Amino acid sequence: MIHIIALNPSIDYLMSASSIDLGKTNRSNFEKIRIGGKGINVAIVLNNLGIDTTLHGFLGGFTGEHIRENLKEYPRINDKFINSNVLTRINVKIKTDIETELNGSGEIIDSRYIEQLEREIMTFTENDIVVMSGSISRGMNYSWYTKIAKHLHSKNIDFIVDIGSHELINILEYHPLLIKPNIDEFLQITNVSDDYESILIAGKEMLKLGVKNIIISCGKDGSIYISNQELFKATVPEGKLIDSVGAGDSMVAGFIAGIVKGESEKETYLLASASGTATAFSEALATSEEISALMNKIKIERI
Repeated sequence: MIHIIALNPSIDYLMSASSIDLGKTNRSNFEKIRIGGKGINVAIVLNNLGIDTTLHGFLGGFTGEHIRENLKEYPRINDKFINSNVLTRINVKIKTDIETELNGSGEIIDSRYIEQLEREIMTFTENDIVVMSGSISRGMNYSWYTKIAKHLHSKNIDFIVDIGSHELINILEYHPLLIKPNIDEFLQITNVSDDYESILIAGKEMLKLGVKNIIISCGKDGSIYISNQELFKATVPEGKLIDSVGAGDSMVAGFIAGIVKGESEKETYLLASASGTATAFSEALATSEEISALMNKIKIERI
């Protein structure tokens, strides 16, 4: 089973406007509400690719109930969220000629619910894959991810980590199957300069610390894949960027799908790249058809 730990899910309130004048009343051209948070995004794309997942974490209030109702639309997602009895956060995404986000922090999660989640995690087995993705809930520390990584490693359970915190470095010794920072996160965590050679050297140093696979997403410049066996670069095909929200999460989902299907490293990376690009080129998270349509358009180069 694919278990996805989503500590801080959200409702994303998307608004589009011709322009924004700070300090004045502005009006949007249209609005859209969708459920979000990195873990939920991963689960939805995996559902679209025909793969079962179980979601763990915290939901509460009317926003949490809205998310639960929406998750029922996805037959391959098993909702095991814990009722936190506090309001699940709302993120505001504003799109003009650029994209601006104002993400909510969420409410503090009571320690008894955190302990309940930890008991659930203790039931995972070495046949599972665990995804730890996104920000922590208020009342928690990013070192919680390291604590869980240590446990998973001790039980020979493969896990994937997609967080922007410097705590990621401390997790590497527990041999995550994949980390997927974006280029800004990677540069901040590694403290290297933004040039190709420095990025590759820093990635190889991360491999020495224990991580098995690294995907660095670079926006319009594609992405880089680093493992002990391969170095690849993927280019973005021609297309219109519609909404980048969830593109990185879709890459994680595509990578998992490749692993589950027993694909080669190159084909797994290609599926991850197609999944991320399909979401960026779409109004919503990528469908299986949209991903398939891009598989022959993305160029994977061995470095």
